[in-house]
Amino acid sequence: MTSIKGASDDGTHFIQKTIRDTERSMANLRRTLAGYLRNQERLRRKSLKLAVVLKMFSENEAPALSTVLSGLAELVTEREKAREVATDRINIVSQEPLKLYSMICTRMKNEVKARESAAQKEHRKQEQLDKILIKDAANRTRISQSQLELAGATQDVRTATGALVDSVHRFESQKRADLQRSLGEFLWNEMNFHAQALEILTEAHQLLMTDDMSADLAEIEERVNLAASRTNSPIRGHREDAYYDSDEDDSRSPHFRRKDSIRSRKSVRSHQDRLEPPRSEKRRQSAGHARGRNK
Repeated sequence: MTSIKGASDDGTHFIQKTIRDTERSMANLRRTLAGYLRNQERLRRKSLKLAVVLKMFSENEAPALSTVLSGLAELVTEREKAREVATDRINIVSQEPLKLYSMICTRMKNEVKARESAAQKEHRKQEQLDKILIKDAANRTRISQSQLELAGATQDVRTATGALVDSVHRFESQKRADLQRSLGEFLWNEMNFHAQALEILTEAHQLLMTDDMSADLAEIEERVNLAASRTNSPIRGHREDAYYDSDEDDSRSPHFRRKDSIRSRKSVRSHQDRLEPPRSEKRRQSAGHARGRNK
């Protein structure tokens, strides 16, 4: 009896540990998937912001470059639509079923408790029968009544044990099926999204590399040259001496007239200096005349 009870306790502990581990692992998996979906949503918003920036960039550029940037913005937006569909499907098909395991594990714990209660009742009935056999062995009525109660308790234990074994089997089968369906759906959505994203990114790369974005350069150079020619063209009616009319010389202030006289004297002096030989030449000439007289 002791060995049977010990084996039963080991089985109960194993089932309880399995239920606890499953509940904890399923909750951890669900939280991780929820965090993954939040990161995907954050990445989707960042990519949509990139598409908006590219669209705004294209509005201020020449037609060829604007067409390329606008096309890239549309392709980035299309990829993020595919990402949104994938994340919504993962949330519904992969994450939501895992929330049920809190209730499923609670039901399994109740079944384990029911089986333990039946086993404890059987143990009490067995102890009661043992006491009657020791203290009142001649009382066949009490012994028969106690034996019937023990048989009923034993039958309850067998029924609870069979129900618990069936529940554990269904629990493990359902756990494997749910994991297969949930993770399989997650992987399929990821493959589908990345396949669509690869097609979209390939199209975006071809658009960026094959379109001739330099087609606008000729027009830009033409506009720049036209603007430069307008800047370098002479102003009509402009003369260098337009600001110095002879009629205005007499009307200028005495201060300006003094400056003009000083400027004229300096110009005369510089003209005389150019006509006269340099001082070094004068010295050489005077030295030559002196040597001639000494001879």
